[in-house]
Order: sequence, then structure tokens, then C-alpha cells
Amino acid sequence: MKTTILFILILSCVVVAQQNEKNNRKIKLLSLGKVQTFHKEQAIPIRWRTENFPENAAIFIQCIITEKKHSLKKKHYIVYGLPHNYPTLSSDLGCYMWRPNKKFTDDQKLQIVVGYAEIRPFSLFYPEVDGFRYSGFQTYSVAGHTHSVHEYIHEKTQLEFVLIPKGSFTMGTGSGDQTPQKKVHVSSFLIAKREVSKKLWDKVVRKIKSTESDSKKSDPKKPDPMEPKTMVSWKQAQLFCKKTGLQLPSEAQWEYAYRGNNSFPYFWQEKNQESTKEKQQNQNPNQQQNQNQNQQQILSAKGYVWYDQSSDRCVRRVDNNIKSNAFGLKNMAGNVREWCADYYSSKYTTDQVDPIAPWVSDHRVVRGGCVFSSKELCSANYRFFYSETYRAPNLGFRPCFNLEK
Repeated sequence: MKTTILFILILSCVVVAQQNEKNNRKIKLLSLGKVQTFHKEQAIPIRWRTENFPENAAIFIQCIITEKKHSLKKKHYIVYGLPHNYPTLSSDLGCYMWRPNKKFTDDQKLQIVVGYAEIRPFSLFYPEVDGFRYSGFQTYSVAGHTHSVHEYIHEKTQLEFVLIPKGSFTMGTGSGDQTPQKKVHVSSFLIAKREVSKKLWDKVVRKIKSTESDSKKSDPKKPDPMEPKTMVSWKQAQLFCKKTGLQLPSEAQWEYAYRGNNSFPYFWQEKNQESTKEKQQNQNPNQQQNQNQNQQQILSAKGYVWYDQSSDRCVRRVDNNIKSNAFGLKNMAGNVREWCADYYSSKYTTDQVDPIAPWVSDHRVVRGGCVFSSKELCSANYRFFYSETYRAPNLGFRPCFNLEK
């Protein structure tokens, strides 16, 4: 039987006084009910309605949890900043699913306060992360999936990072080495927007100083310093992470970041292609061939991935003009394959919360496609593995930073 927490909801609404009364901006917290019982794992929906809000206005949600310990009252303040019409960004209704912390005890009093800022950008409400400098707030949309994310600069490497919000997704297809199929919960974490470049690798690992001109390839015979660092083993990638205070992403983190809440194999995919396969069975071979060619042309024309049909089998710079996924990440599907932290196993671990595979062999997981890959090898589900010392011209990495250690 699941443990439950009793929350007494005292609903209140705080509205910041406006200097200009003509704006007539209003915000209303929609009813949650006076008393409700929630499971620890169950999210609490916080809903609101706004009136006469400009597009760049932000609202803040303050969750105040009061508890009694040894006759003393203690309050926990949890503040979230959101666009006023989150998450749709297209109406005056907003909703945020707040999940209680597992450490909370029973008989706690919850007060929810919702207010708004006077045309202040959402970027004012961001979590501070040691070793990172906040760089802004961006909204990305791909295949009907829209995310507004915080972005940071890692001070030691100057790499751009994206804050991936916590969430869940279905991992595995239920066949081959993608079993068992399970729902996985991932905590918030930071992940690099692009792969580590040769220039950065030289600066951190080889301690070679570079100049501004190094970022521009002048001699075609010399390797481009802004290409991804390849010919790097898992152990070498770990050395880079150790020197910079970063980590390699787990397999679950990598796939969650790739998908951007898209449940289909490709993050740019807008509809299931199973129906297309059924239609192809009723077509003659020439029609099937033409349709397959059209699908490949559409894939490359969209510009979401560098793979064998769009890249001329040449690795591209990390700052290339490839389109990002719904989290704002570049080259997740192609260009170079990427190391993950997990040991490889023919079956997933049964853990469902921030899973990472334990030792079962001396091989490590590799995710994503590359410029030599077919389209099928650029999907969210595809897994491969190499030994910890293996190096290849199509194998690189992108680091992450775990917020909950």
C-alpha cells in the first residue's frame, strides 16, 4: 500500500500592484479543493487564469510547506517562475504539475501563492548552479513539442548547457536489447548543447592555448578545431569530465534529452510511421522505392540530423547550422556517436528512477547516430557498445552535470 501525505490546501492569490491602472491585469488561482490526499509520487495540478497579460509577462508560484518539529514551526519555500500561459504559450490558461518532495512527512500544511511580475522576463526566475553562469531563457518547438528552458555557460569550459526539466518517458521497445520496456523517471540535470570540440579538448586535456583565429578553419589540410573531438575512448572522456567537474550522461538521461517528450523514434517525427508501412504493403515495389526515397529526402531537407544521406560522410563542426531538438540540443541524432556512463547489458536494469546500469561487462553504452549511419541508427532507441578503450573517427561525447548527487 502506498504511503500518502495529507495536504491542507490554503489557496491564496497575491497580485503585484500596478502603477498603470489601465493595464487591468488580473490573475486567478483556480480551485484545487480545500482538503485533498495525495500519494507521494502523485503530482498536484496548480492551475490559473490570467487576463490582459503581455506575452513577456511572467508569473511565479510559491509553495510554502509548514511543518511542526518539537513544538517549533519550520517553513520550506519553493518558488517556480513560469510564462503566464505555461505550458501551451497560446492561451490565458496555465497549469503546472507540482510533485511533492519524497522527504516530506505527513500532516503538512501547504499554502500556494500565485503572483505575477510587471513585464519582467521569465529569466529572472532561474535556479542558480555552482560553477555555471546563467545565460538566458529560450523556447524551442519541434514536431508539436514545445519547451521553455534555462540555459547556462559552464565557467571552466565556456560550454553552453541546457537545464533539462525532470520528467518521465517510456524507455525501450520491448524487443532485442531494448527490454524490458519500462517507464523511467529522470531528475533535472544540465547537458551540453553541443559535443565537445577538438579545440576545447586541447585546452582542457592537452593544455594547449588557442587563439580566436583557431575557431576559423583556414588551412584545409589541418583538422578543424571546431569539429567534435573524436578518436576519444570512454576512459579519456572520463578524464575530461574529471578535470572539469562534469559527468557523462546516463543512458536514460541521454535518451530523455534526445526525445524532448516525443514518444516516436525520432525527435522530429510528427506521426507514427507504422500506418505508412501498412500502406506500403499494398503498393508495388516501384511505388515503395519512390516513397522511401521521398522520405529520405524529406528527412535531410528538414536539417535535423547529419547522417549518411545528408552529410557526405563528413563530420561537421559543433557550431554547424543543424536544427535543434525541442530542448534546444544540437546534433543529438547524428554527426558523431556519443559515450554514455552506463555499462552495456543486453537488457535494461529494472530501476525506474534515474537508472544507470551496473557492471556486467567491460563495454560501455554508445548512443546516437553519426555521419556514416543510416536513418534507422539515428533513432532515440538505438543502442550500441564499445570497450572502454575503443576509439573511432565517428565517436565523441557531450558532458552533463547532475544537479542531484
